[in-house]
Amino acid sequence: MPSYHLGLNPATQTFLEEAKEEIQKQNLFSFHSSAQTLVSNEKETAPLFAPEINWYLKNSLDSKEEKLKTLSLLYEARAIKFDHALHQDYEESVSPSLLVIGESQSAKEFASKALESSFEVEILPYESIESIEGKLGAFVANLTDGSSRGFAQGVLFREDEFASKYMGIEKVSDFEDAKELLEKLQSRLGIYRYKTTITYNPEICQYHHRREKSCSKCAILCPTFGVVNDDSKMELLFSQLDCVGCGGCISACPTGAIDYAPYPKEALYEIARLYNETTILMIPEPFLKDLEEVTLPKGITPLIIDREKFPSEMHLLTLLQESGSSLLFYSPIISRPTKEASEMLNQIYLKAYGEPALYLAQDIPTLLESLPKAHKIEKSLYRYTPKPNELRRKTFGERLRYIIKEQELGQVPSGEFIRYGEIKVDQEKCTLCLSCVGACNINALTANSNEFTLDFNASLCTTCGYCLPSCPENAITLELSGITLAPSWFETKVMARDEMFKCIECGKPFATKKSVEKIKNLMSPLFVGNAFKLKTLECCPDCKVKVMMGFSSEADSKRETILEEVE
Repeated sequence: MPSYHLGLNPATQTFLEEAKEEIQKQNLFSFHSSAQTLVSNEKETAPLFAPEINWYLKNSLDSKEEKLKTLSLLYEARAIKFDHALHQDYEESVSPSLLVIGESQSAKEFASKALESSFEVEILPYESIESIEGKLGAFVANLTDGSSRGFAQGVLFREDEFASKYMGIEKVSDFEDAKELLEKLQSRLGIYRYKTTITYNPEICQYHHRREKSCSKCAILCPTFGVVNDDSKMELLFSQLDCVGCGGCISACPTGAIDYAPYPKEALYEIARLYNETTILMIPEPFLKDLEEVTLPKGITPLIIDREKFPSEMHLLTLLQESGSSLLFYSPIISRPTKEASEMLNQIYLKAYGEPALYLAQDIPTLLESLPKAHKIEKSLYRYTPKPNELRRKTFGERLRYIIKEQELGQVPSGEFIRYGEIKVDQEKCTLCLSCVGACNINALTANSNEFTLDFNASLCTTCGYCLPSCPENAITLELSGITLAPSWFETKVMARDEMFKCIECGKPFATKKSVEKIKNLMSPLFVGNAFKLKTLECCPDCKVKVMMGFSSEADSKRETILEEVE
């Protein structure tokens, strides 16, 4: 078991006096700042700092016994997250060269202050700059006169949505004063170190190397150059340097191809189980300081996440079911996908249990109003362990199946970013060529070779729509109908059926009847008068050659007859 450190600060002093004997008896925490510990509620005493412990002890109305239990939970959650985090370290060299872009009096005054702060400053008007490229520490401004300027960081004195997406190029409007902005610029000087924030699996991406653009929600939501889509190559380009780690791309990814490196889904699954029989208040760590004076009612336990935008419907439902309680989420910033997922889950819970499940609060008054509404939903308690590398929709579907059971509860609409629906197949048009199956990389569409059927599972479908342009018969349509709350929605359905066509020469099955009929209808008018070519339309590839060369079974029979007569 990892060693934890509980500091003797004002937030914990009273609690320690009351519970110290029990803590020592259970050997739960270390009380010495010199101890080799993993997690601490005091900075500089362990590799991992857990500020939520001080906040919880100071603000919670839980009993001593409950606080002791929760302390252990909070420490363990931090340790589990650390174990699963997929961090890789990077570094960039950043010189003090600074480009100030603007020609106003304010820009000139800021440039003077930057010079006094040991920056090497150049100031240029917007109109002189053609484009900016590069990265923190190695930017290049291409000028309209054909020359260029290199710089390490930049400051914008006008709104510029493109340039401000780079890490290292700041907008003056984002800072309260020149001092705050200079401190930000100075914090990156020398060796700037950063870590992986997102991981990516192109094999299950609904954009990667597709013939047509079917999904790029991650790039649409990204506020920086952390992820961009290259439509010429149909590839996503990631920059761990420019990524601010907000997590918006993760909440919108329907397959889970993008995951959050500091808090991957495996960490969530394991940590969620610690919160059994308690109500979760999920808080992004940057916003914990907002709640300094908020009293925490009994039975509510904080769950700290790194950033605000990454929770998806799968994350939220996991926390709801593993805790068996409603879920509170405080964050001044909540992504559109997270809002859509919350609305969808609340509708599902209202239909299944007659009560909402999620309470989103973007300000303190809303949070204070929501805290008393938190309650247990014991019927929703469900333990589910996803298989390794299980797709997000599969995990969500299995959890949702538990809620629905055998009920027929109607439909729940989905949103713009969290999309659910179904495809329809025109059986008269479908030839079972299976191009759609090859296009579907999440196995929502599959082929049954024993029954000669095209099958579909709506609960796995991400509604990317890539099967539509892949179908040569235009036999597929997509309906963004949301989720059907019924057992049939999770079942694999037959969308089209055919039977095998046997070669008229050798009798070997080689294609479906519908596909042979289609080819015959297309080619027969072109082969009129040519018996051999007409016959090849009903032959397997091996026999097709024999027929064209005059070596059909009929010709073989005639030759054998002639030979017998000669003998």
